[in-house]
Amino acid sequence: MEALPSSKVHQTSQRRNYVYVVRLELERRPYEIYFMLQRAANNAEADLRLTVESAHLAETRSNVSRRPNSIRFVILAYKILANQPVRFAPR
Repeated sequence: MEALPSSKVHQTSQRRNYVYVVRLELERRPYEIYFMLQRAANNAEADLRLTVESAHLAETRSNVSRRPNSIRFVILAYKILANQPVRFAPR
């Protein structure tokens, strides 16, 4: 997860979650981490809340190449923090 700030994430078909794919050297299969990113509550110690909803080894090759809606994590975080809509080009 330490590479997440400099990585791209992909929007899922539900459009409220994102997936971050990590290439594992050991298994030679992608590890997919599905998460939701939200602004934290006003009294929270952090500005954003990242909730991992699911994480698992992909059974086959990752289908990230078929996910057209990618965004750099830092841009996603900025847009959510600034309460700006996250928009992707129609495909």
